[in-house]
Amino acid sequence: MYLLDANTLIRANADYYPLKRIPQFWDWLIDKGNSGVVKIPNEIADEITTGRDDVSEWLKDRKAKDALRLNEAVDPSLLRRVVAEGYAPDLTDAEMELVGRDPFLVAYGMAASGRSVVTKERLRTAVRN
Repeated sequence: MYLLDANTLIRANADYYPLKRIPQFWDWLIDKGNSGVVKIPNEIADEITTGRDDVSEWLKDRKAKDALRLNEAVDPSLLRRVVAEGYAPDLTDAEMELVGRDPFLVAYGMAASGRSVVTKERLRTAVRN
């Protein structure tokens, strides 16, 4: 299963497959979501649907929402491990705000074998200097 980060959809629309010009790509994603090959964790999907762009509206649509949303809850122990080992064990609320939802995506990726996280992000500097 491929777990998509928000930026993969945002960049796909902006750079490669605009929703209005290449709807076949977006239909393909729904098809892959229905077959369980591609999913978007709820925390990541919520980042997208708070927007007011084409991708946000597309993911709010019942067909895309039902196909692509990952129907499971994050494992709190995996999430704590991702934050502690990948960022810092004692992040403040302000630092967690900077980190965003990425730890959720990683925790879902670690939750079962055969999962891959798909992202366009690059390594950033540490939260703390």
